[in-house]
Amino acid sequence: MTYDLLKDLYDAIRTDTDITSYIPAADIKVGWQNDFANYPSMSIIQTGGNATGQLGVNSSPSGQIRENFGVQIDIYSQTSIKEVYDILDQLTRTMVSSGYQKLSDVDDWDDTLSANHKITRWNKICQYYK
Repeated sequence: MTYDLLKDLYDAIRTDTDITSYIPAADIKVGWQNDFANYPSMSIIQTGGNATGQLGVNSSPSGQIRENFGVQIDIYSQTSIKEVYDILDQLTRTMVSSGYQKLSDVDDWDDTLSANHKITRWNKICQYYK
């Protein structure tokens, strides 16, 4: 299920025209990135999660699983911190409409990339049947 959640999120971000007006879809990556070809850019990383079984009606196992899925989305810009915040505003709309809640965000300057860097953490709780 983790792959499906990550793919659904990746597709939602890459097809959002408000986000891709800032970052071309080709510059939105999944997984840790050592460097980027273009800026601004974005990376999506799974940061955690756990899954537990749920009991059904009359305490009988229903095969239902509840998963707490966490992701980190990093935004990079060599232009300005304002550009990072403009992208974050668009990302927030997409994430909330996809059922995620923001846990935190932190500003950073990446000396190696000479880029403004916004680190955001998100969480989504999903229920599905095995």
